Amino acid sequence: MARLDAVGVRGARFNLGKRYGQTHDPETVRRSMARVREIGWHARLHIAGSDIADWGDFLCSVKDLTMVIDHMGHLDLSLGTGQPACRWILDRLKDERWWVKLSNGNRDSVMESGWDDAIPFAKAFIAAAPDRMIWGTDWPHTGWRKEKMMNDAEVVELLYRYVDNDPDLLRKILVTNPARLHGFAD
Repeated sequence: MARLDAVGVRGARFNLGKRYGQTHDPETVRRSMARVREIGWHARLHIAGSDIADWGDFLCSVKDLTMVIDHMGHLDLSLGTGQPACRWILDRLKDERWWVKLSNGNRDSVMESGWDDAIPFAKAFIAAAPDRMIWGTDWPHTGWRKEKMMNDAEVVELLYRYVDNDPDLLRKILVTNPARLHGFAD
């Protein structure tokens, strides 16, 4: 980990939940998160909305560690922003340690293109904590399950729709916030 830190790694990903076909002992995860905290990294949480009920209390019990919810929590977009998993994420965003990565709205959408159903979720997260949002393309889109592979330009356009083309928000999400999270100058 020290060698990785020396070359610029700043976070460790935790794949939690049934979605990934793995079983994790919470105390083993806690020990790994303690090592991540000691080196000064953040925890990138790859968790699905359906698994938040099982892991939510545990994640809230981890203290003094920055948590980044990857892929907007892979929420079931058909359940709307009032679903318990979305409310849980919004509640976490009241705490300065919690962040969201605004990616994969297109993957979690039931739509083949446009992905309008992802927009209310991203907007809710941005409204809750604009200074703790980051974005990524999720390229090369491994495990893509939809009939048609998207054009990556469409994914960038989706981000612009999340922020209503606001250049200040775009700069925060694409430059300022990731620079602060990952510890590099913008």
